Formats: sequence, structure tokens, C-alpha cells
Amino acid sequence: MDIEKEPEQLEPSERLLSTRETLSIRNAVDGEHAGIWELVLSSYREFGPKMKPEDWNQMRTNLKRLVEGATLEQLLVAELDGRTIGTVSYYPAGSIPGAAGFTRFPSQWAVMRVLAVHPESRGRGFGRQLAQEVIDRARDDGAVTMGLHTSELMTTATGMYQRMGFELRESFTHLGLKFGLYRLLL
Repeated sequence: MDIEKEPEQLEPSERLLSTRETLSIRNAVDGEHAGIWELVLSSYREFGPKMKPEDWNQMRTNLKRLVEGATLEQLLVAELDGRTIGTVSYYPAGSIPGAAGFTRFPSQWAVMRVLAVHPESRGRGFGRQLAQEVIDRARDDGAVTMGLHTSELMTTATGMYQRMGFELRESFTHLGLKFGLYRLLL
């Protein structure tokens, strides 16, 4: 990494984001999908008791399909002291297929999916840093809009997205929950 460059001049793969500790964000590599799935499951597990069992099982199936189906270029991981503590999926504009499980996004939008931070690492700004990395990559790729969706159970994430400038575009019900589809004009 070139320390003479300003952060916005760095390539996404060169960016190091920091808070009290140094967090590095990079693309996933071969062999990491299973560990990333375990991280996602540990992050989303808190929502299970708040859902009907069949809806929670379907959410887990959907999340696992998204993680396992993501390419190494789409799947980002956050590391802290050599330990993977977060993940997010990034789909450049025009690349999210309906087969990835979601057809509500306009095809010209870049899309953020499955943001997860390990429960022990929450409250330190790492989720925001993962989201910002995806936004930066979308801007670098020339996207004009970033989309995401989140459920009524994910109040911390919803507040974070709103503070980052995401605006509610529509609401819908899925798996017995109210979801919001958000967009950010880049």
C-alpha cells in the first residue's frame, strides 16, 4: 500500500480501514466459504427466536445459498488481528442475477448483500467500514446507485444505513417480516 496516497486514491484492495484497531478488508480466497458461512450464521442467529421456525429455516437456507454462490470477487471479508470478523457481498451494477435470490433491485444498481459482523466484534464500527468499502467499490466501478434490503429485526443495521444516506424506496413482507429496500445515490 502506498502511504503517500490519500484514501480515495487507493485501489479497493489496497484500502485499510481503521478504528481503534486496524481492520483490513479484502476479497475472499479459495477455501473460505465454509468459514464465512459460519460467521454469517453466528451473526444472524439472534433473529431465529424472533421468527416462526419455518421462516427462520428459510432465511438460513437463503443466506447459505448467497454465501456459497458468491464468487471470490463478490465476497469480501474483514480481518482484525488475523481473524475474520465480518463479511459482506458486493454485486456490481448489472451483475446480480435473480437466481441470487432477489429480483427487486433495478439491474443498473450496484447491490450490497449479507453484511455480517461477528457478535463479539460489534459496536466498534466494523459494519459501517464494510458497508463503506462496498460503496467505494461501487463508485470506483462507475455505479450511480447502491441498493440493499434489511428487515425490521435489524434495527442497528437500518439505523446505520440511514445515517450513511440510504433512503427507503419501498417496503415489502417476506418470511413473515417487514423488509425495507434502500438506495443510496452515489
